[in-house]
Amino acid sequence: MNNWRLSIYKSIWFCWLLTTLIYVVLAFLGYPKTEIATPLGYVAGFVGLFVPYGLASLILFANPFTWISLLVFLILMFCADRELKRKSYSLVTAILINLLLLLIITIIIDWFRQTPLASWTVFLHGAHPRYWP
Repeated sequence: MNNWRLSIYKSIWFCWLLTTLIYVVLAFLGYPKTEIATPLGYVAGFVGLFVPYGLASLILFANPFTWISLLVFLILMFCADRELKRKSYSLVTAILINLLLLLIITIIIDWFRQTPLASWTVFLHGAHPRYWP
């Protein structure tokens, strides 16, 4: 595999875009038509743990704290990407580190938006819209 392709796959930005895309698709496919969350909703909720800005977050951009969280998000992502590029990790290790960093960034962003652990609430309730913060 080309070195530049490998560096793209190891990038935290690529990991973030991929998890966000997967989360949005799964959330729409698993959108429950009843009061009970679907199994696909729980998978979407799990993937959502690695997505700092999910479906409900778009509404929150009316809140000034969300704009501050966006600045914090960009700073954290650029810093994480820079640090990860300095190291020479294997592809699997880089992906696992990216997911761990995205989980931590998601928790920090939830805190800055003043929706603490909202992503965990979505996960635990199977991404059911009734329980979205």
